[in-house]
Amino acid sequence: MKNPKRYILLAILFGFVLVVSGGIMSFRHFTKEARNHITTLSTQQLQDYASHNAYVTQQKLTNAMKLVKNAAEDFVKTSDYLSQDTIRRLRIINSNTAFSSMRVASLQGKSISDTGEHRSLEKEQYFKRAKLGECSIQAKQDTIIVSAPIIGTDGKIKGTIHGEYDSFSLSKIVEMQSFEGESYSIVVDTKGNYILNSNSSKVTNKDSTNIWKYLERVSFQDDMTLSSFRKHVESQESGAFSYCLGDEERVVYYTPLGINDWYLMKMVTSTHINNNTQPVQNMVLMLTIKIVILLGILAIVIIVLIVYMNRRKNRQLQEAFTQAECANHAKSEFLSRMSHEIRTPMNAIVGLTEIAKSEVNEPEKVTMRLEDIQNSSKILLNIINDVLDMSAIESEKLKIGHSQFDFKQLLTSICDMYYPICNQKEIKFEMNLVDMAEEQLIGDSLRVNQIILNILSNAVKFTPKGGKIKLDVIQTRHEKNQIYLKFVIEDTGCGMSEDMLKRIFNPFEQESADTARQYGGSGLGLSIVKNLVDMMQGAITVTSKQGAGTQFVIELPFGRIAKQDYVGRHFDDLRAIIVDDETESCKYASLVLKRIGVNFECATSGPEALEMM
Repeated sequence: MKNPKRYILLAILFGFVLVVSGGIMSFRHFTKEARNHITTLSTQQLQDYASHNAYVTQQKLTNAMKLVKNAAEDFVKTSDYLSQDTIRRLRIINSNTAFSSMRVASLQGKSISDTGEHRSLEKEQYFKRAKLGECSIQAKQDTIIVSAPIIGTDGKIKGTIHGEYDSFSLSKIVEMQSFEGESYSIVVDTKGNYILNSNSSKVTNKDSTNIWKYLERVSFQDDMTLSSFRKHVESQESGAFSYCLGDEERVVYYTPLGINDWYLMKMVTSTHINNNTQPVQNMVLMLTIKIVILLGILAIVIIVLIVYMNRRKNRQLQEAFTQAECANHAKSEFLSRMSHEIRTPMNAIVGLTEIAKSEVNEPEKVTMRLEDIQNSSKILLNIINDVLDMSAIESEKLKIGHSQFDFKQLLTSICDMYYPICNQKEIKFEMNLVDMAEEQLIGDSLRVNQIILNILSNAVKFTPKGGKIKLDVIQTRHEKNQIYLKFVIEDTGCGMSEDMLKRIFNPFEQESADTARQYGGSGLGLSIVKNLVDMMQGAITVTSKQGAGTQFVIELPFGRIAKQDYVGRHFDDLRAIIVDDETESCKYASLVLKRIGVNFECATSGPEALEMM
């Protein structure tokens, strides 16, 4: 009879080998899947960085073109482009730009820079294009020249103006740090010539001025080849690929820049793009060692644990990816809206200032420009105030005041502000006070004013010509030391959809992209209103229907003060007639006259009042 212990030992040994093999295979498989998943996320992150990098670079060059065009307007009435006055004006203009130098040229090609350097541009291609009335952005050796024609008041071209970026300024245009500063960016044309390089670029070198020549020395990975990559560039496509140069592997994302035929390429080494996989590998290795030690007894438990942790890790990675996507979308949305909202009045201020400088001998025009600048400044200040208020609210640094204020004066200032605005837009504006018995209250008049003005501003913005806006102020109840007021603001504007009503108090929310383009605004106003109302321990509700207008109802508590003293004056020997076709207005006037002792009667029409008199 064979020894059964031998079979038991063989079974244990077989189980040990099986567990070890299974642990090693599980370790390799899990590590590979985790690394591939994280690499995919990191590559997507590289794509997001590159797309935003391309957008920022494009915006910087587009803004540079706007600056050159605005600068050209400053030389419309200049007759001598080579004078000392031209140098002085160029220095003033360039002090507010990122150009390394600016240059003005006559139609004969004679030019002068802001440093006083004379140079002939007669043979330069960018000068010839500007001379023909064309605005352009062109690269030349280590510089980029932004050119525009100077067009006189008669519509004829009088000269040209050029803004130049040197190599240092160029690197600042395209530089955008990511992956802990280990990524770098370049801009090339479809022929492969370098246009822009970031300071940290490891691609360009003294021996190569063309990306195609550089890539001839590398080994492409996957199915990408140099010829297929060139076809993608010529077809203005975006994509990603990896290549090896020596012992180093790099990942590249490429995308059109949207200017000329230029392409932006953002690169990072695989070491840095996959630097998050090492902790995962270490953790799985420790689990594998435990599986080997516990042998078959704990094999099932550890396998279940690995599966559980695998799913948990994938879920965490998915949640992190979702949060990153949401944060990236919110950031992009905020940058897009704020850059547009802030840039619009800022460009107006800069442009109008330059125009006003050229019209300094015409006081009427200067006054008109200053008024326009003041209006643009107010718009810009409102946007900045909204952003600061939202930041203060989120950081819990905004405090609600509690001081005595004149409620009647607050309502009067609101009426004085919006009545002429509505009248100019041919909108009927109406304010009614219902059961108001208090004029001196305790609270934060500044924030109350901000709440009402924010909602009235939206009402005016979205109410068309011939519409109506009504503000009702109602005293709903009062206690010993507190009074509750309800503000009902109604308009006959375009209204909102049910979907918009669900997210109306979220930051940066607007009905649609068309709404943002047509009416403007940062999307922060109502979010600020909701936060202020909550901080004041009040309540706000909104009802609306598309095409039928909107109604906001706000209820706020205020502190009461001791009975108001009217300086001991007596008016019981006076008689008055209150005449108003609005019943609520008559009621409010009656309360005021009754409080100070005036004898009165009410009439709802002119003929009725005359008959009573």
